[in-house]
Amino acid sequence: MPVSKSLIRQSHFLGTKVRNLRKRNHLTMEDLSARCIRVNPEYAPSVSYLSMIERGKRVPSIDMLEVIAEVFQKDPAWFLDNEPEPDEITPVKGNRGGISGMALEPSFLFSNDILQIAIPEMLSQTGITGRQFAHLLIRAHQESLQNHFPDLERAAEDVGLKRLNLSIEDLIDIASDLGLRVQWVNRTPKDVVDELGVNAKQLVTSFFEPPGTIYLNEILKAYPTRLKYDLAVYIGHRILHRDEGLKSVLSVGNQNTWDDSAAHQSSSALNSQDILQAWRDFESSFFAGALLCPRCPFDNCSTEAAMRLMFTNGSACHLR
Repeated sequence: MPVSKSLIRQSHFLGTKVRNLRKRNHLTMEDLSARCIRVNPEYAPSVSYLSMIERGKRVPSIDMLEVIAEVFQKDPAWFLDNEPEPDEITPVKGNRGGISGMALEPSFLFSNDILQIAIPEMLSQTGITGRQFAHLLIRAHQESLQNHFPDLERAAEDVGLKRLNLSIEDLIDIASDLGLRVQWVNRTPKDVVDELGVNAKQLVTSFFEPPGTIYLNEILKAYPTRLKYDLAVYIGHRILHRDEGLKSVLSVGNQNTWDDSAAHQSSSALNSQDILQAWRDFESSFFAGALLCPRCPFDNCSTEAAMRLMFTNGSACHLR
């Protein structure tokens, strides 16, 4: 039976409801299709057709909808728009992170083309910079992966050989082996205004200039933990990105930037360079944590001993 026009006009959430209901009942598409066949083989959807229904690419006929509804013991009208309850269309989070998701429905309004137009306008209206939005995306990505990045950990382990208490001299030696040269400079704090218009002091702790010079602020000699972190970040930057990086700057008192041309005005325009710089920032920082606090030394010791080692050595462990 053909799909009625009235059904099409009320089916904006239908696919999402079918998918969420199927997942909450721990059914695969093959399971659902097989159960529909047992109810009514004539109007039961195939697995491929179910997939298209769930993705909003097809609208089932009234007879097919009745079969699906009978499997789930729902009234067919439940699958239509009619002001759906949030839990009917919100994706099941499962084991993923702590950030609650939102339903990107109706799907035609959340298509890639529409989002590419709407997101920059949203950033412009809210005053969020492109770099800030990039960091939000990365945070959500971390949550979805439960902060598990084994490739970055392996890269750090290959360099640090899983040693727990790397000294400043160890890190300088590693940097030297990678073709990085360390120089000390004096940098005094300067007044800056953050994105909210709040006056603050910014202190550049270190910066990198291609092809291979790390400049460290003399003040870091009094803060070995921060000194080791900065060195580890630049080691990660060299290992992960080689010479693709821009002039890199680490600072306290304001957001870190990876481009000394960040003196150029941060804008709400979202471009691929913002995303790339923010991602390299995250990768190098995560690498630094894995280098200074490798997972393996903690695997065979108690939590209490691990915590004692962390605070004794002053290493900046990355969270997992």
